[in-house]
Amino acid sequence: MLAMGFPQRFIFLLQCRVTKASFSINLNGTMSGWKASGDPEFKFHPRCQQLGITHLSFVDDMIHLASADMASFRIIKETLSLFGDLTGLRFNCSKSMIFFGSTPEATKIAL
Repeated sequence: MLAMGFPQRFIFLLQCRVTKASFSINLNGTMSGWKASGDPEFKFHPRCQQLGITHLSFVDDMIHLASADMASFRIIKETLSLFGDLTGLRFNCSKSMIFFGSTPEATKIAL
């Protein structure tokens, strides 16, 4: 992950959550992400675009990966809202975090 340019803190938090050597990745499957659903406004995180990765799921955690732009952020919010409407489950804003790479401060504030 260091070689891909992920921030040290992000890697540390991720490593704290991964306690087993077992994992699964869904690529090009029926639920491969929002881009697969046909929304042309969604922009992948630059380091995830080639593989088409939009999110990583753990037992009770999810990491969403996207470009830091308003359209992609809106799509993620709408998707989480739709998920909540369908399941009755809601994400907890007080337990949520946003990590930015080299994103201008004005964009961070807007998002």
